[in-house]
Amino acid sequence: MPTLNGSIVTANTDKDGFITVTHSLGAAPRTVVITPASGQSDQLTHITKLHVYDINATTFRVRASRTDTNAWLTGNPVRFYWLGLK
Repeated sequence: MPTLNGSIVTANTDKDGFITVTHSLGAAPRTVVITPASGQSDQLTHITKLHVYDINATTFRVRASRTDTNAWLTGNPVRFYWLGLK
């Protein structure tokens, strides 16, 4: 039977636009689904695109970019929901 883990994350991106998320699935998830959540600047929410990177047995990384300029969001607050499936 598949195992699920998920949460809401509110954090600032690092200098490269990444946020590291820790999960408790005990193995690398087969997939991670993310979606922006309200609670950050509405203007920023509407132009934020989230990307999943580096999925492993304990963490994965999310990188945020702007859809209007394609620039990485560095040092910005980002809020999103995630769901991992093992």
